[in-house]
Amino acid sequence: MKKVGIIGITGKVGSLVSKLVSEDSELELIGGTSSKSNTSDFEKLAENSDVLIDFSLPESTMHAIKTAELHNTAFVCGTTGIPEAEFNKIKNAAKQIPVFYTSNFSIAIHLMASMLKKCSETLREYDISIIDKHHKNKKDSPSGTSIFLSKQVGCKAQMLSIRSGNIPAEIICDFCGDDDMLTISHRAFGRRVFAKGAVACAKWIIGKSAKMYSMQDYLNAKN
Repeated sequence: MKKVGIIGITGKVGSLVSKLVSEDSELELIGGTSSKSNTSDFEKLAENSDVLIDFSLPESTMHAIKTAELHNTAFVCGTTGIPEAEFNKIKNAAKQIPVFYTSNFSIAIHLMASMLKKCSETLREYDISIIDKHHKNKKDSPSGTSIFLSKQVGCKAQMLSIRSGNIPAEIICDFCGDDDMLTISHRAFGRRVFAKGAVACAKWIIGKSAKMYSMQDYLNAKN
């Protein structure tokens, strides 16, 4: 059995990851860290895990990647809002350990990204807007997903973020021309879709060589 540690285990997504890992006959849940954990907790978790799954805040992510690199532990991260300088440290860690990063673990979102890229290449004269809706406690705005999707259209999109209630995640992209409009959207019914994707990617990355992996790497390997 492969051993899994969870960074942010008490969070909304982290708790779902914990449940899915516990139900998986191929995995063993070692434990996790929370906002109350100290450096030794991160050390112990990384030392005893084959892979760490991180859904936390940037500060915790930086503690986790440092200890994962020290103990040669694979790292799967879905934390968003990480400053560029800090994200470069994650990239550097990927020279020593396998690191999987994506701002969104839904496979459907990555199919949407492919569609947006194709649409932007064809509908060159259309105005593009991306609206991301999330729960009111989400820290980063715009979301990591909307930033990722904007890159698929060459960062030409106008972006709007809405933080309200308990919306898990909804992304709407409009291509608006003089005579018509094309809308492509994705709505998560709950956070479980992100937890499922993270667990699947964690199982896949264990034993891989040191590199920064993306959802596209995962999808290419599965097809």
